Amino acid sequence: MNIEGNKKLFTNKMILYFIIPIAIEKLLLRLLDITDNIMISHLGEDILAGLNLASQINIMIYEIFRGLVLGGMILVSQLLGRKDVTSARKVVYSLLTFLTLISFIISAIIGFCGEHIVTLLFGQLNAQTYESTVTYLKILAPTYPAKVIYICCTDLFRAMKNSKTPTKISILMNLINISCNYVFIYQFSMGVIGAALGTVIARCLCTLTIFLLLCNKKNDIYFELNIKKYRIDFNSLKKILSLGVSTATDKGMFQLGKLAVISILSTFGSLQIAANVIVSNIDLLLELFVDSVSMSTTMIIGRCVGIKDWEQVRYYSKKLMLMGILSTIITLPILLLLLPILHSLYGTSNEVWHLVMILTIISCISIVTLYTTSFTLAHILRATGDVKFVMVISILSMWVFRFGASYIIAKCFGLGVIGIKIAMALDWAFRSIMFITRYRSGKWQKNRV
Repeated sequence: MNIEGNKKLFTNKMILYFIIPIAIEKLLLRLLDITDNIMISHLGEDILAGLNLASQINIMIYEIFRGLVLGGMILVSQLLGRKDVTSARKVVYSLLTFLTLISFIISAIIGFCGEHIVTLLFGQLNAQTYESTVTYLKILAPTYPAKVIYICCTDLFRAMKNSKTPTKISILMNLINISCNYVFIYQFSMGVIGAALGTVIARCLCTLTIFLLLCNKKNDIYFELNIKKYRIDFNSLKKILSLGVSTATDKGMFQLGKLAVISILSTFGSLQIAANVIVSNIDLLLELFVDSVSMSTTMIIGRCVGIKDWEQVRYYSKKLMLMGILSTIITLPILLLLLPILHSLYGTSNEVWHLVMILTIISCISIVTLYTTSFTLAHILRATGDVKFVMVISILSMWVFRFGASYIIAKCFGLGVIGIKIAMALDWAFRSIMFITRYRSGKWQKNRV
């Protein structure tokens, strides 16, 4: 493919300008998760397992909202590509208002029914794990509206080609969270409650900060401190939902499938859950740059689609995919060198760490060979408007391979968490085959948003 430099929408420098701040932000969030887990791990494996189970429920809720926000931001990116700022503003106001209202309802449900939800999803847990799960879940539930506003604001900044501001806010949030966790967990000995309160304080303060920054009228799209402005334009909402529902269903079902897998894992005891928590954090570090590339596709590919330049869509798709694959190859040896340091930091038994090493080998091979084609390519297809195909394949793959194979390999063959990791690799392999086939067919060009 031969695109003249003066016709390119994005130079290599511009692409890195989008990706690197996102990568820094995600790295900070990953380090925050690891720091939380390290602090909690010294309170015991049962409590560490409880926080992980509660986090899985929260992540599922957040990912559903992320899917709806992503649908809105795909539309915003395409509208900004066409220089239609007025329509983009309507979309953003409708998106923020609608999702904030929904998040209040979800908060109330979790607040009143948290115990039943935990029992339904994870069955009979030991007393300490159950209490930790419910406590953490119910303390964080009232902050769902703040989380939704934060997601909308950060994605809007990125859609406006500003990745630095969300990164700065993320640094602030991490510093507040870690400081509060240290004080509440170690100085006041508040355990799970301390870990939850640290997250609540950091989230609320940083949501307020980033929202106020978006009230600056110098932004292409800005918010106003007038509640009358926050109305739902149903024409805009219809367009958002046409993209967002499929993406939210995809992400929600993916996380629900992961919860179903975690429910299988919970039957194997705290030792295997703790090992899975540690490996999941290691995986997230290896996936970090690929996920950053994936997040940038909404803006980069979305703008190309907005002007219907299919040649540039292909050009940037290949470039972003290559960047994702190379990033895992470069990151892998660095991460392996850090494993002894992580071992010394986590307060877990040698038996747990031995299992961690086995799981890490499986994960590393899977991520390097399959992760980019499974997820970055899925983001590229979504950015073109091909959200329904991605949704169908993702849901099918999750339930047939991730959950179905996990049950067979982990439960029936008795491999436990190792079987779950093998099933994960099968899931990614199927996704890769289907998404590559779809992209090569060119059918995504027929989508119209």
